[in-house]
Amino acid sequence: MTLHHVVTILLLSLSFSINFIRIGTLVLFSHDAADIFIELGKLFRYAGWETALAVLYVTFMIVWIGSRLIYYPFWVIHSVINAAPEMIQYEYRWENLTQRPIVARVFLVMLCLLVVLHLFWTWVLLKIGYESTKSGTLDDIREDDDSDGENGKKKNK
Repeated sequence: MTLHHVVTILLLSLSFSINFIRIGTLVLFSHDAADIFIELGKLFRYAGWETALAVLYVTFMIVWIGSRLIYYPFWVIHSVINAAPEMIQYEYRWENLTQRPIVARVFLVMLCLLVVLHLFWTWVLLKIGYESTKSGTLDDIREDDDSDGENGKKKNK
């Protein structure tokens, strides 16, 4: 998770420094679309609304896959690869690794790194959905299964 935050902060900084503000904004919008459903899901889970949580999970997965695995790589990154060289300078080529500015290549690598993280997180989210169909409850597999007992000691399951 720390890697995600470091990459995001660097992407925002670089998008501002190389005048890719529109791309930085699209990255933020494509990532924030699913965040609304994550937070609602947490609220539903804490409230104990299991049916609403299941419906929200399906909605969340549709928005997640649509925004982070379809829109982000096939529109945002695609536009960076194809349209950005002309915005940087007239004869800028991604293939020429010695051509300046190097920052644009670092920016593109970080955008692609986010796609790799999205794929990993999608696998984790699908695993949560699979486990919930087996157990009947939608739990976050990242959270600790042990809970504090009455005297503050961990309960053993």
